[in-house]
Amino acid sequence: MRAFSRKKEKSDAIPEIILWGCIGGICLAGMVYFLQAVWAPILDYNTSVSLVKDFQMIGLFAILFWGLGMAAYDLFCISRKNGLSPVFTGLISGVATAFVFSSIYVILSRPYLFSLDNGIFEVNTGTLFFRLIEWLILFAVFAITSGILQALGAWYRNFRQVPKMKTAGVRERQTFSGMLYTYRFLILIILALMVIPPFIADIGIETGDIKRDNAFYHPFDFDSLNVSRTDDESILFLLNPDQSYPQRGAGLRFVNITINRKDVSTQSIITSSGLNLSIDPPEGLVYQDNSSAILQGDFVSDKDSVLIGVNVTYTDLGFTDVIYYETV
Repeated sequence: MRAFSRKKEKSDAIPEIILWGCIGGICLAGMVYFLQAVWAPILDYNTSVSLVKDFQMIGLFAILFWGLGMAAYDLFCISRKNGLSPVFTGLISGVATAFVFSSIYVILSRPYLFSLDNGIFEVNTGTLFFRLIEWLILFAVFAITSGILQALGAWYRNFRQVPKMKTAGVRERQTFSGMLYTYRFLILIILALMVIPPFIADIGIETGDIKRDNAFYHPFDFDSLNVSRTDDESILFLLNPDQSYPQRGAGLRFVNITINRKDVSTQSIITSSGLNLSIDPPEGLVYQDNSSAILQGDFVSDKDSVLIGVNVTYTDLGFTDVIYYETV
């Protein structure tokens, strides 16, 4: 009868351990997507710092798995006579963590496995096989690492706690607030490792200690440009550069304007092309705050729509970007 009761307690504890592992998988996915968002602008600027991100990820994975295993021991092994060993408890939690994380990662990664088009939910069968293979590989890798580390974490916690419990003669299960207090330093270490490395890298970019090494670097979405007609033969351009990334010196960024793919950036260019058009000021649209320029003439008459293209050459950043391309 006692053996049956212990077997029942063991079977009752396993779903709770799996649930704990699933919560760990959700936390792991949230941490990964947070770090990807934080590191994205930094890696756009300098790809070589990705090595720092990789080591950061590995360290955080190891600490998180270890901590989840120790917490699993505190939740499901202390004060319970279910017969589950700490190692087995950590192993179950680790596999559940890997399952949930792998599933979330594959579902939310491009190309998306599912789509919602006009209210119709569809499965992208063209990518289904490859995403399944990706999931199996990801699950296998994380099941091994998470399972082993959580099992070791639970074993280590048991190794440290058993002598204390024998001395005290008490086997009490901790409350949630008690768990937070017990693992306060581990939580602070995880949060610090999540924030400090990208913060230091961002400071290095701001001070110039970290140089740009990505030829396709794009630091901001677009500079703000408003284009409007003021009368039948006039077009007004108003430029407000993105202040998040100011140019590193005067005259390092240049604005180029085209009308129907003809360059009309300055008055000298317009005159040499023979167009019935003028631009004010003669030097064209200058890259600075609240900069403006007006194009006037038959070439921009509203009798026919004109295709306007505006791009900026960022010589200090090493790329050119189109900030406006529309018909007016």
